[in-house]
Parts: sequence; structure tokens; C-alpha cells
Amino acid sequence: MKIHLAGHSTGAVLLGYLLAALDRETGGKAKIASCTLMAPACTIDFYNEMYAPRLGKVAPGIAL
Repeated sequence: MKIHLAGHSTGAVLLGYLLAALDRETGGKAKIASCTLMAPACTIDFYNEMYAPRLGKVAPGIAL
């Protein structure tokens, strides 16, 4: 099963906490196929805490 997440505005905050909960419940084994944030209403600090550690390999030329 593939999990794809999408959030708009404060959905970025909701999904950040969802990712943390998935990590707690699965011991970090939950695989997320994609996560799309549209006009995310979260701080850079929140992104760095909740999203950045979960990023896989990034293709050359893509800036985070």
C-alpha cells in the first residue's frame, strides 16, 4: 500500500503531527510515497523538525 499526503495551508501542521504519530506508532517504519504541501502555513522551524528528517534522497538540483 502506498500512502500519499496532501495538505493546504494549516494542513501542513496537521500532516506534520500525523507524520510524528505514524513514527511513534510504527517505530519509524511507515513509508510515505509522497507529501505535497500547497501554501503551507507552518514555520521553517516546524518544517525542519517534522518534515526534513523524513526526507529521502533528493534529486540533484532540488533545493530544500
